[in-house]
Amino acid sequence: MLQDTTTDTETVRVPGLPSFGRTYAIPPIPVDLPLDVHTRPVLQYLCGLVMLASGVFGMAMVAIALLLVATHPSEWVPWVVVVGCLPVGLLLGVQGLPQGWICLRDAFRTEPVLIVRSRNIEDRRAGATIPWATVSRVGVVYTPNFLAHLHLTLRAPIRVRHNPFRAGTTINAWHRRPDTLCIPIVMLDRDSYVLAQVVTVLARRHGAEVTARGGPLPRT
Repeated sequence: MLQDTTTDTETVRVPGLPSFGRTYAIPPIPVDLPLDVHTRPVLQYLCGLVMLASGVFGMAMVAIALLLVATHPSEWVPWVVVVGCLPVGLLLGVQGLPQGWICLRDAFRTEPVLIVRSRNIEDRRAGATIPWATVSRVGVVYTPNFLAHLHLTLRAPIRVRHNPFRAGTTINAWHRRPDTLCIPIVMLDRDSYVLAQVVTVLARRHGAEVTARGGPLPRT
């Protein structure tokens, strides 16, 4: 239920999250708009350090494997090491270093990275403000462990800053179509479940379709 006022403020009531002890008669969660969402700096900082360390480790694996082949080209053992370590090292290096840097950069953001309003959603990380009237579909995307990001399909192409290395961006969202926007919702100071519910409530109000990938649809 939405309670409109004469200003841009309102209260959105989203379905409560079921727990192991209670699966019925769950009271709704009131969320006041506009909703300012910040990063969780400690988690971003720790994740950044871990990803940077994994990236450095991966590149070290690549360097050692290539060094073994260069110094012992006629032996078969170095080639086995290259076949086993090179793909893993490249994957860790290519993903870990930029993702770690993005996490550290996000950890030092002091302003809200996401603002949800009754008339639009603003993702300052992407430099985009999207009116709800332009959203035709909201995709709620899960990974095996958590709700990762919201995938908005728009009624017209837009130009945004798309970063495929930001935490919460799944691999199928690395290549962005001009009429889509990926909004990662991990390691933020608002619960990802509540964010997904608020976004779907506001998008549905303007006629958008809601889908889910890898998990359940948001409750209504």
